[in-house]
Amino acid sequence: MAVLGSSMVVLVGIIAMWLYTRNSGVHISPKPNTTYDYIIVGAGSAGSVLASRLTENPDINVLLVEAGGNPDGLWVVNTPGAIPNLLHSDLDWDYRTVQQTHSSKGIDGQSSYWGKGRSLGVSSFINFMTYVRGNRYDYDGWAAKGCDGWSYREVLPYFLKS
Repeated sequence: MAVLGSSMVVLVGIIAMWLYTRNSGVHISPKPNTTYDYIIVGAGSAGSVLASRLTENPDINVLLVEAGGNPDGLWVVNTPGAIPNLLHSDLDWDYRTVQQTHSSKGIDGQSSYWGKGRSLGVSSFINFMTYVRGNRYDYDGWAAKGCDGWSYREVLPYFLKS
């Protein structure tokens, strides 16, 4: 986030086509050497909201990069009871922790599975649709440090849209 506001050139990545299909006024160009005002890596809950919010200004050019694909249309993504079918699938990075000394003692090898979604929306679809809103003091702190428009009161309507 330290480079926000500066122009950057991106040469590699997969463009999050989800933004292209939304009515957000986003223009996505897959051409290399295109200049962007902001590059957001990760189209999870936070990255998608940030990209959407930044593109409310039509003069800002944003690239949202995501390594996974688009899970739209897959019944298993939209069916809470079917979410266990996503674990250890192509839509999961299927991470494991390193061997633990003080935890995971009941697990063979003391290494825990750490599910992490591999698609647009990232783990928001693989975490059993759990929703946690950010801490109001974090947002108000950012606004107090000069991030105009990012106070809890100003950001709250974006949380309520879903």
